[in-house]
Amino acid sequence: MDIKEINRNIGSIAKTTTNVQDKIQLTLVGCIVHALGKGNGDHTQFSRLANALSSGMRRSDCIMWIQLFTPLNWDKDKSEFKKPRKSGRSYMLKEAQLKGNEWYSSRDKEIKPVDCDKVFNLSNEEIIAEYNKRQQKIVDRVSNPDNNVPYINDLEALLVRSQA
Repeated sequence: MDIKEINRNIGSIAKTTTNVQDKIQLTLVGCIVHALGKGNGDHTQFSRLANALSSGMRRSDCIMWIQLFTPLNWDKDKSEFKKPRKSGRSYMLKEAQLKGNEWYSSRDKEIKPVDCDKVFNLSNEEIIAEYNKRQQKIVDRVSNPDNNVPYINDLEALLVRSQA
């Protein structure tokens, strides 16, 4: 293999990776649209998508994204998502569509150290309050028209098709 072929392969890999990441993102948002619309709460596609990804495709990041933007929890033993009986969480379609909230962007953000003593000494109410505060920040970011937050391309077309 010569250097030209190596460089061609590297370029092809980079392009393919970007296309796959974008296709997975559109599919994730499509799963939310389906669950909210004609799917009538059907969330089986999330499990099918997560199981279709290999660990090399950052499967765990995709699972974390689904848990953040949906009311679903991952059951590691059964390799499927479950909807809890009682949950204050809901499907967050608008937030999931925002640029910067893609499933693959979590690794690009700075990871902050966690104070384990503080985390493990929190009550359930404090944990829920912290979760709600973080979710509200996302909602505020979407709701404020001054933010000019761009949405993922082609999403409006996806929404129109799913509601037809």
